Amino acid sequence: MTGHDSPYTNFTYEVRIDDDMVGGFTRISGLGAESNVLEYREGGLHEVTHTFPSDVAYSNVTLHRGVTDDDGFLDWIMESLSGARADVRSKVSVAMKDREDRTRWTWVLINAYPVRWDGPELVANARSDREETGLSIERLELAYESLDARTS
Repeated sequence: MTGHDSPYTNFTYEVRIDDDMVGGFTRISGLGAESNVLEYREGGLHEVTHTFPSDVAYSNVTLHRGVTDDDGFLDWIMESLSGARADVRSKVSVAMKDREDRTRWTWVLINAYPVRWDGPELVANARSDREETGLSIERLELAYESLDARTS
């Protein structure tokens, strides 16, 4: 093996939609794929089941970030959820940065689109010294058709 053999720490993430910077996110979860299995029983061999990889299913990705005044990002979400635009599928890139702000991993969600948006929880007495951070956090869930992952 070559390169970095220790796990990278969670530090910062940069998200782009169709190469336009959307900003940093505090949490990204759900990156993953699973191959379904096709089973085949051969005639006369009842004790053997052959298995073959079948289609791939991708789990939805959830992005968390502080609410900002970025109208373009919110417009894309609302156009998708309301059906105002026929095709809102986009290329969404998630770049994991190290402490020196260098990209170490990039995940590209191909033909991604919003399927759920949760606005911030509004808590009037939230303080930064308690569990509530005082930040207004929005959550976006994306579905996508395929995934490309690569190191930088």
